[in-house]
Amino acid sequence: MKDCALLLVDIFLQNPASIVNLVTQLAQLSVPVDPALPESFEGYLAVVDAIFGFSFNGAVRAPFDDVLRRLAMPGTPLVISVDIPSGWDVEKGPPAEGVCLQPSATQFASVPREPPGTKLLQHFRDIIRMQGYRGLWRGSATHVTATCLGGVARLSALRTTQMWVMPGGDRHYQGFEGYLRRCSFLFMSGAGALALVYPLDVAYTCLSADNASKRHFQGVFHFCRLAAREHGVLSLYRGLPLGLFTAFPFICIATGLH
Repeated sequence: MKDCALLLVDIFLQNPASIVNLVTQLAQLSVPVDPALPESFEGYLAVVDAIFGFSFNGAVRAPFDDVLRRLAMPGTPLVISVDIPSGWDVEKGPPAEGVCLQPSATQFASVPREPPGTKLLQHFRDIIRMQGYRGLWRGSATHVTATCLGGVARLSALRTTQMWVMPGGDRHYQGFEGYLRRCSFLFMSGAGALALVYPLDVAYTCLSADNASKRHFQGVFHFCRLAAREHGVLSLYRGLPLGLFTAFPFICIATGLH
């Protein structure tokens, strides 16, 4: 994480002397060490759950119980667990009672195996618990708007580009020339429509993936403002060239089969 230019602060709840090698390594990486959790997680992108000592047997004990309670509260940033999420049973998974840490991601392969479908159902339950039923439809309005605008733009562009590329109508062009002209006007109309609604597609993706208990993005306009301020306006079109590059061969194949 340090190599990825993330700002790190390590927190030890017990005497760091018991893990001298780790403390030495952190010092070499210029990672500060704090003795307790911060009062607020504001400004932190994620919390890495690397607590050890009770994940494999026994109940959660102090001072870890208070830490888990803090991490499970609304407003906590993304939680990424290393190996077994703290407080979970190695075989049964999350505890049935008490504080249950629900990490957004895990880093290791030894997470307890669950029956097929359990993870999906648990994901829906977590969304409803943290954000209500409206959380299941997050970003849907943006997606519908982008689909409608894209459809209208594509239909309008189809007629215009066809007149440019194939003046006189498509019946005047046969063979390979007609094939190239058809591919060209279909690609031009699709590219124009995609360029129009692509920022809405990016916003929809980020809004639907925002699974924090306290939403980072308040809506499509809030997302666009943050993205433009932090990464520039062109960040709203990140990935568009790749989309256009992969669309052209698809159009060529589909037109040839048609």
